[in-house]
Amino acid sequence: MTPNAAAGRGADAAPAEAAIADRLAELDRQLDGADFLCGAFSVADIAAFMAVLFGLRLGGPKLEPWRAVARWYGRLAERPAFAAAVAAIAQADRSLSYPWVKG
Repeated sequence: MTPNAAAGRGADAAPAEAAIADRLAELDRQLDGADFLCGAFSVADIAAFMAVLFGLRLGGPKLEPWRAVARWYGRLAERPAFAAAVAAIAQADRSLSYPWVKG
């Protein structure tokens, strides 16, 4: 059982969490020793970044176990266009969430 399932998400979440961990492990292998997914910055990096961002927003696993992914995500998040997109999505989350949702 993953930490998130153990933290109260229940057994139903375990298969999804395992699948996410498998995808992150594959992404980590692809990024090991590489700055970008296709050798140079491309739409593949944009799409993968957004998938990882949405996973994090929805309470998915933290990236620390996948060091190459964490470094890649951090580098992209520092780019002005990515930082603006992350900020806009976070603002939308805050403005569209129920009042009891903090973030």
